[in-house]
Amino acid sequence: MITRRLPMLVTEEASCTQKCNGRGRCQFDYVKRRYSCNCEVPYNGEYCENTQDVLFKFTSLGADGRMGPTNNTKYRGTSLEGVLVKNGLQTWRVPVTGKYIFELCGASGGDHPRYNTEGGRGARIRGSIHLLQGTQLTVLVGQSKVNNGGGGGTFVVYAADNSPLAIAGGGGSADTVNGDPGQRGNLGSINSGDVEDGGNVCVSVSGVISLGGTGGGGGFTTNGRCFEKGLCNKPCPSKDGGKAFTAGGQGGYNNKVQCEGGFGGGGNCGGGGGYTGGGVQVSGFFKNFHLHSGGGGSYVPSDNWAVVSGDCSVGNGFVTVELLAIAN
Repeated sequence: MITRRLPMLVTEEASCTQKCNGRGRCQFDYVKRRYSCNCEVPYNGEYCENTQDVLFKFTSLGADGRMGPTNNTKYRGTSLEGVLVKNGLQTWRVPVTGKYIFELCGASGGDHPRYNTEGGRGARIRGSIHLLQGTQLTVLVGQSKVNNGGGGGTFVVYAADNSPLAIAGGGGSADTVNGDPGQRGNLGSINSGDVEDGGNVCVSVSGVISLGGTGGGGGFTTNGRCFEKGLCNKPCPSKDGGKAFTAGGQGGYNNKVQCEGGFGGGGNCGGGGGYTGGGVQVSGFFKNFHLHSGGGGSYVPSDNWAVVSGDCSVGNGFVTVELLAIAN
């Protein structure tokens, strides 16, 4: 009796299918000329023997106001335990090549108890993108301060070239009217600067040459501006303007008018931070000013991403990253 031997590849496929252990599908790798496991989420490894974290949530780590977090203590025991925190910025490496869903919220602007008005809420962003294992991302989670200045924008940026992946605008601070929400478009509201710039502060009150204590929200590349020498878009003589992401992202501050914008470029008593900072319009009478503060602009990598203006909760922002599918 003659016994035929099965072709080697069929034998290898059967072995591969068994080793995948129901956690993945065996397929032929034409580059390596052998069968391998295409693992299902949350498994990875040669034979899908490892379990991969699929959900990562970045927070302000307990910080609020104009300065960001200083350590990652609150991530202990979570999937983000190894994240590096420096100067408020959080550095994360993509753990595995695959498709990821991102959701970002900007921080809300501060309320104004005297007028019973509310700060604008941050913009919400959601979308998916393919990322390679080892890609390094810098995350800045926007912060807020109760009854204070503009809300910080929330930023996710490619560390290699400092280019944005996604940015959710923060809300403007309240005064006699509610602050504007974080915007769905690239530009901030109320005297926005150009794309990536800080917001401007403009004054319609006659006789005012300089106005301290109010600053525009910081943009991606330039700080929030102030009203100086009768002009809307001058550099701030104090620290009223929110800092740009590229300048550190600290919120605006003034020792004499302590309104304190949120980390992520929030302006002192002013506009929200974001891709482009929110501005401020000042009206009323001399020494009896009324402020309308704008929300920061947002950025998404493609039109397939959803952006909703002012859709976030009151308080600090956040970033969630979910691994949807592992790719070989």
